[in-house]
Amino acid sequence: MAAMHRISTPAGKTRTLTYYVEAGTELQFYSQNESDLTFALYYSEKETTPEEEYEALLPPIQKCALPAIDLYNQDATRTGYYHLRLTNDAAWLFPSTFRVLVHEKSGKEVQALNQKEKWIKQGVKVK
Repeated sequence: MAAMHRISTPAGKTRTLTYYVEAGTELQFYSQNESDLTFALYYSEKETTPEEEYEALLPPIQKCALPAIDLYNQDATRTGYYHLRLTNDAAWLFPSTFRVLVHEKSGKEVQALNQKEKWIKQGVKVK
C-alpha cells in the first residue's frame, strides 16, 4: 500500500489522472479507497480533447469503500490518452482519498502525465 499514489478529492469535486498509452498495452489499475466514490475510465486520441468528447471505456460506477486492494485490467486497443476520473459525489463535507498504482502487464509502472499535481501524494518506490 505504501507504493500506491494517494489522490485527495474534495467533497463534490472530480479529479482526473491522464495516461499516455501505446496500443497493445495491458494496463493494470491497483486501487483502494477509504470512502465511496465514483470511478470511470475514458479515452481520447489527443490530450487537448474537450472532456465532453471523451469516449467512455468504463462508464462511471460507484466504488464502495473497502480495505482490500482492487484490480481492474484494461487493454489499450488504441494509442492515445486514457483518463481515470474520480468523483467524490458521496461526501458532503470531507475529502476522499483514493490510492492507485498503474502498471503494464510486464510490471513497469505507468506514470500519469499530471502525476506532479499538488493533490497527488507520491507513493514510496519499492526496491
